Amino acid sequence: TSQAYRQLRTTAQNQSMVISGESGAGKTEATKCAVRFLATVGGKSSADGTGPEQLLLDCSPIMEAFGNAKTVRNNNSSRFGKYMEIKFDRQGIIRGGKVTKYLLEKSRIVGQTQGERNFHIFFMIFKLDIATRQSLWLHLDSDGDAWKGRSGRCKHGERPETVDSFAFLAGGSEVDGWDDEAELGDTRRAMATIGLREQHQLTVWQVVAAILWLGNVRFDALEDQRGTQSSDVCAGADGELALERASFLLQLQMDAVAACLTSRTMRSREGLMYIPLNAERAADARDGLAKALYAALFDWLIQRIDESMCADLDEADRSLGVLDIFGFEIFQMNGFEQLCINFANEKLQYHFNHHVFSLELAIYRKEGLDVNQITFRDNAPCLELIEHGRSGLLALLDDEITMPRGSDATLIRKYSETHRRHSCY
Repeated sequence: TSQAYRQLRTTAQNQSMVISGESGAGKTEATKCAVRFLATVGGKSSADGTGPEQLLLDCSPIMEAFGNAKTVRNNNSSRFGKYMEIKFDRQGIIRGGKVTKYLLEKSRIVGQTQGERNFHIFFMIFKLDIATRQSLWLHLDSDGDAWKGRSGRCKHGERPETVDSFAFLAGGSEVDGWDDEAELGDTRRAMATIGLREQHQLTVWQVVAAILWLGNVRFDALEDQRGTQSSDVCAGADGELALERASFLLQLQMDAVAACLTSRTMRSREGLMYIPLNAERAADARDGLAKALYAALFDWLIQRIDESMCADLDEADRSLGVLDIFGFEIFQMNGFEQLCINFANEKLQYHFNHHVFSLELAIYRKEGLDVNQITFRDNAPCLELIEHGRSGLLALLDDEITMPRGSDATLIRKYSETHRRHSCY
């Protein structure tokens, strides 16, 4: 970090740092150390302590709360990639910054593997004050909860007060070395620093709680006399009650949300057609909505962080970037997101190999230096398999998605026919 900053000052050229390593190697902590160092050597805070370098430090608790989670290897693992671009003026003083995020692990929201848990924020909101938790239906009061469903019949259901009551939090709640209550305090102070007032924070809690309630919505499978399958939201606590609370927190009409979850629309010449979904597809739609809501919330928070750090960018003419990416992992079951994460790591490894080994050795040989050949694993064939032209795995996947009757079986058959002789397949 010190060398990068000196190069920035002496050469007036932009610099970048890649924090790499396996999952649990300490990349997130190394990134925070690098940012703290840069904030120290390049800081010039205002009298109220809200200079751009302080804002750069204060955004960390927000990103950790909403973007980090407990995994098998790491209790505070970043489940998104981020590139922090710190802007400097000619004197080496920080004038602002920008955070770019990518590959947020949205699949974690709706399910976690054994020994892991959802993003920290879903557990931290249970440490809010009682009044706020009551407004989110996350606290049980002494009178219980009288509720009328769409049928109009009065029903009695308890308000869950523990994380065990929510399907999306099935992975457990306790994390060694992580204090949800203390982290919540740091996150709220950081939110205030970037300009999120109490009402804005309440809106954030409402979206997070709404996602939890969406996860508790269940569906009844229906079938008419012609054999057409459809679905409807279950009655009671595991259906209408959860949906009503989610809809209220999102300020949406409950019936409209129910219709979106149990049917899909298709435009025809006659207008919109509503096609019913079976119970399994409705559950997929529910999970998709939960993931989309969380992704939108995360994007909005990153945008607010960026807005708070762009006040003095007119005076900045150079930058130092810090890249913190996922660690490479292979699980028993690897989904599409994990493929993208590992693919990004392979690209970075190839970039490293090419510049540090291949190009450097070529320069040494050109200058007539006697150097030992450095052996390293060339992962170019692996990258070629995934991304090469119209025959790469990603391109073939794109084709299969657009096919009217595309399926896993036909996709695998195309993969095998095209790449059965490939060394990495």
